[in-house]
Amino acid sequence: MGRVSGIRDATAVDAAAICRIYNQAIEDRIATLETEERTPEERRAWLAARGLRHPVLVAEADGVVVGWASLNVFNARRAYDHVADLSLYVERAARGKGLGGGSSGLSSRGPVSSATTSWCCRRSPGTRPGCAPTAGRASETSVSTGSRAGSTDAGSTRSSWRGA
Repeated sequence: MGRVSGIRDATAVDAAAICRIYNQAIEDRIATLETEERTPEERRAWLAARGLRHPVLVAEADGVVVGWASLNVFNARRAYDHVADLSLYVERAARGKGLGGGSSGLSSRGPVSSATTSWCCRRSPGTRPGCAPTAGRASETSVSTGSRAGSTDAGSTRSSWRGA
């Protein structure tokens, strides 16, 4: 895998790659509690149903999608309107090579995936603290990313679930 050549909005054409990468995470039991694999058709419908507020981004290396990230509705209650769940998945062969981390990686938009579940509570300027469970290394990456964006720490905890 070469260097990440770009991060862009996902399109319906990316559904198969998003599906492949997501199914790897399901098989490997990292970054998701899902147990049933998805299909490209299901991922295509999932992409079509998303709005501007909850985008899906893909990262490409050498013209191939090697990772994706999405902002998702955290809770339908109005009090959570400004809280989003962030999902981030990286192709098996690309894991551990900096795709999720660093200023050019997907983590510039959220936490890097790993085998822990973290509850991250952050407070962005002008908002109330928001807490969300995030599968991944929410610790270092999301805290530093959030700090660069002006949010402050409202607390966090970690619990491992691998093999559960």
